[in-house]
Amino acid sequence: MAAAGVKTSESLNELEAHLRDDVEHSIRSGLSAEQAFEVAVRRLGDVGVLRGEFAKWARTKRRHFIYRGLVFGIGAFVLGAIFCYFAMIPATLAASQAYSQWLGFSAAQWRPDEYIRFVWKVMLCLSLGFVVPVIILTLVKIGVVDYRFLSKARKYVIIINLVLGAALTTPEVTTQLLMFLPLQILYEISVGVTWYWECPDRKREASIETKPG
Repeated sequence: MAAAGVKTSESLNELEAHLRDDVEHSIRSGLSAEQAFEVAVRRLGDVGVLRGEFAKWARTKRRHFIYRGLVFGIGAFVLGAIFCYFAMIPATLAASQAYSQWLGFSAAQWRPDEYIRFVWKVMLCLSLGFVVPVIILTLVKIGVVDYRFLSKARKYVIIINLVLGAALTTPEVTTQLLMFLPLQILYEISVGVTWYWECPDRKREASIETKPG
């Protein structure tokens, strides 16, 4: 089935469970293990037919994951905005003021237009950063990306997050790191969750490779 194009773990697990149940039922009826397996395989049907049925199932599952990702994405955006306003903005402003005082400049007050522009940029970027894991995990669920792809993309993501930290915050390194770290941590969480989700597939592939014959 994997060679025929049915590669999602949910589909293969469902097929395997159905096949095992059918084999056990046939063995209890008096058939040998070989005979029970042959009967169960015939009952499953043609591979092409199964592939078509599971393609329909996969489309339904993709829509389900996309809708669920949309709901969680909205929630993550709101959570990111709250975190940014109550935690990130005060920390970056304090770091900026301390840096200015260290250089001998006064930064006790900001002009209203500068403050609004700074807060808007940071809140929008970090709120979207909270949505990124939802987007990534949704793409993983519908089979667009996998752990290997995300792992290889890490070096590019680091550069992108560093550029965003430098472009959207004040010039000092502290505020840039305060922007970079949450974005990178969120990405690493996505990679870790993807690795955990793919553990059953790796174990199945390893067991197939280690079987004799």
